[in-house]
Amino acid sequence: MDRARVPADRQAFHSKPEIAIEEIDRVIAAGLRFGCVLADAGYGLSAPFRHSLSERGLQ
Repeated sequence: MDRARVPADRQAFHSKPEIAIEEIDRVIAAGLRFGCVLADAGYGLSAPFRHSLSERGLQ
C-alpha cells in the first residue's frame, strides 16, 4: 500500500457496506439528491448498512 501511495488513513480494512456508505456520504456532500439505493442481497443482509441508509432518509 505504501508503494501504491494509498493514504495511511485508508490502509485499514473496511467492509463493502462501510465503503458503500462512505461513497453515499461523499455523493450527498457533493450535492446530489436521491431517495433510494439499489443494492444486491449481500448489502441487504447487513443491518448496519440498512440502518445507515435509514439514518440518511434513504430507502
